[in-house]
Amino acid sequence: MRRIWALAGLLAAVLATYSNHFENGFHFDDYHTIVNNPAIRTLNLSRIWTDGSALSIAPANQAYRPLLVTSLALDYRLGGGLKPFWFHLSAFFWYAVLLGLMFLLCEQLFEGARGAALLATALFGLHPASAETVNYIVQVADLYVALGIVAGVALYARRPGLRRYGLYLIPPAAAMLAKPTAAIFAPILTVYLLLFDSGGKRSLPRIVLRALPAFVLSAAGLYLLKTMTPPTFRPSDAYSGHAYLIAQPYVAMRYFRSFFVPLFLSGDTDLKPFDSLWRPGALAGFAFLASIAAAAVLAARHRPWRPVSFGLWWFLLGLVPTSVYPLGELENDHRMFLPFIGLSLAVVWTAALLAPLEGAGRLRRGVVAAALFTVLAALAWGAHRRNEIWRNDESFWRDVAAKSPNNPRGLLNYGFALTKAGNPAAAWPVLERAQALAPNQSMAPVGFALAAEALHLGDDRVRSYYQRAISLAPAESVSYTYYGKWQRTRGRRLEAQEAFARAAYLNPMDFDSRYALLEIYSESKDWVRLAQTANELIGILPPGATARRYLALASGRLQRLDDAERAASGHPTAENYAALAAEYEDDGQYGGAIQAARKALELRPGFAEAARILAESESATPRK
Repeated sequence: MRRIWALAGLLAAVLATYSNHFENGFHFDDYHTIVNNPAIRTLNLSRIWTDGSALSIAPANQAYRPLLVTSLALDYRLGGGLKPFWFHLSAFFWYAVLLGLMFLLCEQLFEGARGAALLATALFGLHPASAETVNYIVQVADLYVALGIVAGVALYARRPGLRRYGLYLIPPAAAMLAKPTAAIFAPILTVYLLLFDSGGKRSLPRIVLRALPAFVLSAAGLYLLKTMTPPTFRPSDAYSGHAYLIAQPYVAMRYFRSFFVPLFLSGDTDLKPFDSLWRPGALAGFAFLASIAAAAVLAARHRPWRPVSFGLWWFLLGLVPTSVYPLGELENDHRMFLPFIGLSLAVVWTAALLAPLEGAGRLRRGVVAAALFTVLAALAWGAHRRNEIWRNDESFWRDVAAKSPNNPRGLLNYGFALTKAGNPAAAWPVLERAQALAPNQSMAPVGFALAAEALHLGDDRVRSYYQRAISLAPAESVSYTYYGKWQRTRGRRLEAQEAFARAAYLNPMDFDSRYALLEIYSESKDWVRLAQTANELIGILPPGATARRYLALASGRLQRLDDAERAASGHPTAENYAALAAEYEDDGQYGGAIQAARKALELRPGFAEAARILAESESATPRK
């Protein structure tokens, strides 16, 4: 009963810490995976589980993550649309489950020391670094990875009877379908076996045999994910593999620092790679890794210290997937989520061994309790403050710009957010800083164009910025999409149509442009192109209400025109030609309306309806 009350109290504290995050908005990768991704708007499991492109509308980010996409689609359905609350509620629920499982695992590792287990769980659950994963909606995948690994190890450790059936493999197997980093479960389980489950016989073959199912699972899972991932997937081309790898030990050292001093957290850092292994930062990073590994080895030699060894190895192994596989950024706050589970239990158990409270007096216990309360309260306050930063795009990118001033993407997005918030004058110097750092980045001119439009600097200037953006990235759709939207606001339908068509050609998953084309073709009564574009949308993704509505409109109009043409051709009466002329006039095809009306008048001179259509069509036809 005490265990239940202790966990309830902890979860209440975590809920209070995150009480201000449930209405936070979408950010960063959420846009191409959630906000603009029609695949999550229908719970089409057959497509989600067979098509890797369902993850994102950006081809370079399309990867096979069916459990993640299913989760997002369920959140969308439960909320009845893009309501962040339901996405956050779902993530927080699984966060609470993770903390409960972490407590049970720590209790097992600490041989029943419930207070230390609760403290380790609280340290992780209230840590500000965890706030990024809890707030960053699409990174619920990292939460699933941690949940799968903790559940797998906990089941193996606490339920030996389940081992023969392999049930402990189910959670990590599911987690791999959310993100491939869950494959690190096999090495983590192997470390557990070496430290806690050797049965008194340090027989390597026996350990290998017990760990083999986990490695088979990881290999099979990675093979499946690689096979099902579309060939367009490109995680990064920002850094060379060598530059990325030699920076990762230094990154690990920065993560370690953030565990103890979480004052430098940033949603998008400006850390740059090293050009040589012999740079002081790179050398310091490798020295740090060596020291942590050495500490883990030394701790493993003494049974009471083995939980510390396990936690340190967990920290190091948790960093491996994002360290050996080059990604778009050298570091991310959410990459600390899984490693910090191990670091939390290592730190707490070290403190428990070095400063045991057994037999301690009331004063000492009171001082320790007050100190622990102060530390946890400070962490909770920090996490609560991080939630505020994730409130909206303006608050998020303002924090990034302040903490990562040399990050052009962060500055650029902050400029966009300021313009969107109605402060283009403040956005201008921010965009200038971004352009100075990355002069060939195509989105900077787009940002200037949006700000110039808001500041009413004139069409010529706005157009010049868009043309600059297009010239910098002629093969990317986003500049054309923004350009088309601006042209529409100026009433230049043909120019907007050309820009949107180019964007849709460059990126078939650019749905903003495709839906804009539907509106334009409908306004111009171009039923053939309207039907073609609607059918293309339906062919890419399951038909949504918008595509179906436009297809029905186009099909209906084309059918009426076809029927009228057939009737006039098969039965060339004045009435049929007048009806055909009326259909042409409704569609704005005044030349056809004039010809059909004249034929009706030839067959019946003085036919009033045909004469009216002829007069109105001739007056609507531009004079040469």
